[in-house]
Amino acid sequence: MPNRPVPNSDHAPKDAPRSPFAGCLILIVMALVILVLISSAGYFLKKQTNAYKTFTEEIANSAPIADPKAHETEFNSLVNRLRHFDHEVSNDRAAQLSLSAQDLNLAIAHFEILKSYRGQFHFEKMSPSSPAITASILPPNSSTSLD
Repeated sequence: MPNRPVPNSDHAPKDAPRSPFAGCLILIVMALVILVLISSAGYFLKKQTNAYKTFTEEIANSAPIADPKAHETEFNSLVNRLRHFDHEVSNDRAAQLSLSAQDLNLAIAHFEILKSYRGQFHFEKMSPSSPAITASILPPNSSTSLD
């Protein structure tokens, strides 16, 4: 094996001074990424808020309440169907109950258990593909009385 001289560390070239440009560039890119994220979040929040405004109103209006006396035959039919359904279920038999929009409106207007929904919901039409409901949700501490 040939003898090679061991390099002396005192004579090794020193590292050249580095430019601060790389560090500044990284900070600038990070700032731009954060700016894009914040501005896109603001943009999509504004877009979502505008979409809500297309189908909501600022002030809650009470939904119409059906009058069971004006629709007496439909109401009597609803009560009979509900009684039949309850009877079948309580006797452990299979039962089916279909309710129309008018039935739901009459039930909300008459039955005490649904009293809290009066003036808040009104069903316009019921179909499997697209039910249409008018909902008026009042804030919990609202002083507006719907009775």
